[in-house]
Parts: sequence; C-alpha cells; structure tokens
Amino acid sequence: LLKISFSLLKENYDYIIDFQNNLASHLIAFLSFPRYSFGYRRKLGFLLRKKIKWRKLSPLESQERLLSLLGVKIKEKKLSFWELKKEFIPSILKDEKNLIGINISASRVWETKNWPPEYIEKLIKLIISSLSSYKIVLIGEEDLKISQRLSLIHPKVINLCGKTTLKELIYVIKKLDILITPDSAPLHMGIALGIPVIGLFGPTDPFRHIEKQENLFVIFKKLDCSFCYRHKCKKKECMRRISPQEVFKMIKKILKK
Repeated sequence: LLKISFSLLKENYDYIIDFQNNLASHLIAFLSFPRYSFGYRRKLGFLLRKKIKWRKLSPLESQERLLSLLGVKIKEKKLSFWELKKEFIPSILKDEKNLIGINISASRVWETKNWPPEYIEKLIKLIISSLSSYKIVLIGEEDLKISQRLSLIHPKVINLCGKTTLKELIYVIKKLDILITPDSAPLHMGIALGIPVIGLFGPTDPFRHIEKQENLFVIFKKLDCSFCYRHKCKKKECMRRISPQEVFKMIKKILKK
C-alpha cells in the first residue's frame, strides 16, 4: 500500500476518485495527498476530502454519484470496451468459428464462486452431443486440475487455461459466440465486448455487481443463506443448484435468437 501511495504521491495528482471504496483504497487515496479525494463515507471514508453517504446501488449508478461531484454525467449506462490497436488472437483460434467459451474458475481465493468441475464436464458433453458444429474454449486458472481433465474429453475442446495474456484473453472472448462464466473479470469483459454472456452467481448478489444488459443472462438460486459473500463453504449449495441442463437450455435459447 505504501509503495502504491508513494508512486501516486510523486505524480502530484489534484483529484483522486475512489471507486473501490474499501479500507485499502481509502488509505491509498489519503496517503497520496491529492488536493481533493472523492468517495463514499464507508470503511475509512473519513480520510477522504469529499465524501457522500453510501447507498446500495448498481455499479454504474454508484460511480455516477461520485462523478456527479465533479459535474460529470453518464449518458449511456452500459459497459463498453475500447479497442486495442493490435489484435492478440492466439493462432489456434484465428480461423475458428462457432465457439462457446467456458470460464472454469472465478478465483483461487474465492472458491465459492466456482461452478463444480463435474458440472462443467456434463455441460461440455451436452454441447458436443447436441451442437456438433460448435467447439468449446476453456479459459481460467492454469493450475487447476480440471483444465487438464476437461481438455482430454474431446478434440473439440480447446484448452486455453493459463495460456493467454490479459490482452489475448480480450480477443479470445471477442471471438466467442457465447461465454459461460461465474462472477469474475471475464464476465464483465464479455458484457463490454457485446457477446452473449451467461453469468452463474452463487455467494455474491448479481444485482449489486452488474448492470442489466441485453447480452447478459443471469442464473442464480436464492437460498436462505444468500448472499453470504464467503470465500469458503463446504456445501457450495448455491452453485450446485445451477444444473448443467439449465445452462445448456439457456445456450440453446440464445443460439436460437
């Protein structure tokens, strides 16, 4: 935190807008000593120069409230992606079409967000048996055993887990016809790139972390323990309640449109 704060301090910023609004981000904003810092009055919010009362809003609404302090208004409430100057598509995908992507993991730390590996395997088998013209692209953590296991199921499964840079991942997602993913960065990337995204939510509240978009299809199960925001859980019932058959039905519905 001190290293980041010192690097910002050297830049001598006038304004710092804290969109993250947690303990670390408020502390960094304070230690960077800008003329003005903007954020919500939560966690260590008293360290900010200009703060407003926290309200539970969608991400863009939350950010718009902060930007309004500087006279900025959001005209279009949607995610958009700025094009890169150079394409970084892995050679294995350059001539490929009809691709369905599956993000096999949201996070090593946040295990509760991940869909069970056996469910991913069942979904892959459903796609291969019923959608013969499509190939499957796996993305996600490289050190998960599941990525190696799934890549051996069928030659139509392309395993790119841990094999792309962040820039390459953007163009991998852009090549897809559909992306199935838990609550993670690729989910937001897919939405911003305009491809159909099926978001699988469990411990986190989907309506707190995403904007409603035409290309976003959310699947979640409301349980008595929802939404717990726990990183670990023995049962992982919220993700187990989302069946491969339900996700496959959604895939067919999207492709039909």
